[in-house]
Amino acid sequence: MRDPVGTLPSGAKVLAMGDAAVTNDPIAGQGANMAAHAAAVYERRILDHGDRPFDEAFLRGTFAEYWEKAQHATRLSNDLLGPPPDHVLATLEAARTAPEVARRFANIFADPADYAGWLTDADTALAYLASNGA
Repeated sequence: MRDPVGTLPSGAKVLAMGDAAVTNDPIAGQGANMAAHAAAVYERRILDHGDRPFDEAFLRGTFAEYWEKAQHATRLSNDLLGPPPDHVLATLEAARTAPEVARRFANIFADPADYAGWLTDADTALAYLASNGA
């Protein structure tokens, strides 16, 4: 992640988006997802802001809202660059025969928010597998 607020030579503040703000390795396919998410957050925040000035506090608050979701995609991308830990390998093995596990694993690519609360913690992941008969 880079500083999301830049200053132009004129002194005007600008808000970074896409790879200018957060660069994710393409391994998890999250770049386009997160750029689209940023656009949606930025648009909504701009429309809701009304006639008030678009100052640095507004820009930082807007990015912070985007980052609440984007941080999970970034962690997923970064984690996929290294060898998977044993509990992730166990999850992939279970996904071969347990449709619910396969669905949940596949859905972390569509919405990585579930990833941090599940697959990043060995005990949580193994407990989930045990509760699904895996």
